[in-house]
Amino acid sequence: AHRAYCAYNTGPAPGDGEILRQTGSGQGRLELDNRTTQPAVVKLRNTSGAVVLTTCTAPSAHANVEGLPEGHYRTEFAIGELWSRACQSFAAGMRAQRLSGYLTLTAMTPLAIPPDLPGEPQPVDISDQTFERDQ
Repeated sequence: AHRAYCAYNTGPAPGDGEILRQTGSGQGRLELDNRTTQPAVVKLRNTSGAVVLTTCTAPSAHANVEGLPEGHYRTEFAIGELWSRACQSFAAGMRAQRLSGYLTLTAMTPLAIPPDLPGEPQPVDISDQTFERDQ
């Protein structure tokens, strides 16, 4: 029932590089490269677990996000189809993952989806519910 609700209440599809949520501002900048054939949504969480940024990138696209507060962030991302604005998740085929540790914006730029982390631990899968939460 939850997925049906999300699919029915998608709202307009987000545009490439669209900021879906941003709290705070600053001089920080993040470059994103979506190397998948599906839309990707990236979330940055601060050390308290709160979402500072949620942004969307189109398949095989590049986006720049500016005006972010400096800090250390944990990166989560999801790929899928049919982004639901009501549920803050993909209504079809969603796979959500998290990168380990907290990084500065400078250290994570450019951020490639899927990540290219030679010698680093690979991203771990997280539940849809974990990705959807704001705190």
